Amino acid sequence: EEDNGEKKKKKKLKPLLSKLVDVKPNFVYYLGTSFGLTQGLFAFWKKNGYKPLYLKLTPNDITGEHSCIMIKPIKEGNVSTIADIVDDDDDKMKIKWVKPFIVDFKHRLASLLAFEFKSFPIKLAVSLLEPKLTTTTAQEKEEDEEVVSHSTMTRKEIELFITKDDFKRMSKYAKNLSNNSNVIDLIPTLAKLFYNKKINIELSYTQAAILLGIGLQYKSFDDIKDELNIQLNQILAMFNKMIKKFCSNIKGIYEKEIEREEEEERKKKKVKLNTDEEMMKKSEGKMLLDMKEELKEEAKKVKDKEKSERKKYMEKKLKEMDNNLNKKRKREEDDE
Repeated sequence: EEDNGEKKKKKKLKPLLSKLVDVKPNFVYYLGTSFGLTQGLFAFWKKNGYKPLYLKLTPNDITGEHSCIMIKPIKEGNVSTIADIVDDDDDKMKIKWVKPFIVDFKHRLASLLAFEFKSFPIKLAVSLLEPKLTTTTAQEKEEDEEVVSHSTMTRKEIELFITKDDFKRMSKYAKNLSNNSNVIDLIPTLAKLFYNKKINIELSYTQAAILLGIGLQYKSFDDIKDELNIQLNQILAMFNKMIKKFCSNIKGIYEKEIEREEEEERKKKKVKLNTDEEMMKKSEGKMLLDMKEELKEEAKKVKDKEKSERKKYMEKKLKEMDNNLNKKRKREEDDE
């Protein structure tokens, strides 16, 4: 009997191994990869929808490459088909938790490009930061039109980074009234504002590469010329048009702020006029009441005066009548 009981207990025990088709998979939040950063490998994983979240500051002692970690967020639910993978387009990104990590990575990288990552090829650095670019290529003709793009910054915030004097220097250079040495100190600030998406202007790939090379990696125009294989005069022309776009954007911020302030001033004046009209109406009403009270007082005074004069007149007449009666009586007594 005891043996039968032990056998029954053993039958209730879970098996040590199970078929994979019978096991419910755990929830998968993301797929990840880690590799030594190179242009080719990064392009491969990026094309497959992976986003960079970490880049080691020190290179590997053997390969000389910086270790890079990239992940691919997964939709709600488990991976069953390729459709369960989130699209790599930022506008279609539905997984909210990964966005702050991506933003923080790019923000730190924009600063570190001047230090540990200064030797990175410009093209690789641009790929890592993924700026908003136009469809214009280096070979196509740049448009001369100044396009004012939307900005997330206000005038007060802009003035923390670009003063009015700085803006005057930029405008002067944009009009070809000075050389690039007068604005070169502003490029790191403009580059950080652009790559951190505080000023959302659209640059061509070459313009973004020039801005990154000068502003974030502190490379010279000659270094950029050799690395991008573009003539120096072309680089300077693109650099000038890029500054024009920044000027247009900042000018647009100032104009919007001025329009908003004028609108607020108009609203305040309108409110003040309405208040003045109400006060006038109230004061007019009060004046009418005061006038009515004064008229009543005057009418009362007139009535009181008339009453007093009538009383005096009556008293005078009565007195005269009494005097006449007394005189008449005295005459009658004398006659008797």
